[in-house]
Amino acid sequence: MTEQELEALIMGKENSDDARFILGKLLTDGTSDKIAKNENKGLNWLKEAIKRDHMDALEHRTYWDIRFSKQP
Repeated sequence: MTEQELEALIMGKENSDDARFILGKLLTDGTSDKIAKNENKGLNWLKEAIKRDHMDALEHRTYWDIRFSKQP
């Protein structure tokens, strides 16, 4: 999926926390050929998912902070 397609899922009726997490993960890791790496935007999407109690997003963000020596 593209960034726009994931954002449509987030903003649409589904209001998907999983889409927030996936988009944040792809943006921070830069592992998709359809979504360009953008760490700031990705971290913001992860933060939104964490606010909605998405545990996978919390885990990814925590490991991202540890990997780059940031305080979780």
